[in-house]
Amino acid sequence: VSLLAPEVASPLSARAMALSNGMRRIVAIHAMQASLGPTSTAMQNCWPEAKLINLCDDSLSVDVELTGLDQSMDDRFEALTAYAKNHMQADGVLWSCSAFGSCIEKAANIHSTIPVLKPNEAMQEQIVSPENGGASLVLSMFEPTLPSIERELFQLAQAKNVPLELELAFVEDALAAKNGGELEKSANMIADRAVELWARRVEREPERAGKGKGTVALAMFSMAFAKSVTEAKLEAAFPGAAPPVLTSPDSAVMKLRSLIEG
Repeated sequence: VSLLAPEVASPLSARAMALSNGMRRIVAIHAMQASLGPTSTAMQNCWPEAKLINLCDDSLSVDVELTGLDQSMDDRFEALTAYAKNHMQADGVLWSCSAFGSCIEKAANIHSTIPVLKPNEAMQEQIVSPENGGASLVLSMFEPTLPSIERELFQLAQAKNVPLELELAFVEDALAAKNGGELEKSANMIADRAVELWARRVEREPERAGKGKGTVALAMFSMAFAKSVTEAKLEAAFPGAAPPVLTSPDSAVMKLRSLIEG
């Protein structure tokens, strides 16, 4: 478990400094160390004027495989959100761990005076968009992420009254490769799995998938690094008919900014 910040300062002095500079203070909460880099990059790209502070409890991703999303997990998410809000003086909270959707929703309801955002809300809105064909291949390198995303996507599609076709897939060993520093190997595993599964979809639905209708979504913040490789391999396999590849960090930061700044 660690507290990580771009600079060392007490919460109050940092808050005063941020306010004096007209900066918003955003706390990103992580369940995996691998999410830190993509979050920082997305903030730099989409909201460089804001101050990013990171809070990391990487025991969450270990414990959820033992307990599931039980009451104790809800309590931990509420406590971390409360810490970010009350002690780190957050203007907004961005969770980067997509396996814990229901826990984040409950924490957001309790701490509703500031935006508390799930990592993939904005990306999910893109997935269910009729412009994207109402069909998506969703890949994750952390298996517990998939049931949460499936539930959220179907709830969103129902609320918007749009049809949705989902295929969810776990990319085994990709996370271990990434954590071991083998980024190229991990990215290629993700990309190859996307090509394999999209090819099967093209065989089943040549009139839709064969024309690039639908999306490939990389479910986790920490998978954003594989976007360019996945796009290149899909385009090579399906020239002129490759589906768009969606990632969550940039979309999440832009949505958080719009909620705070209007």
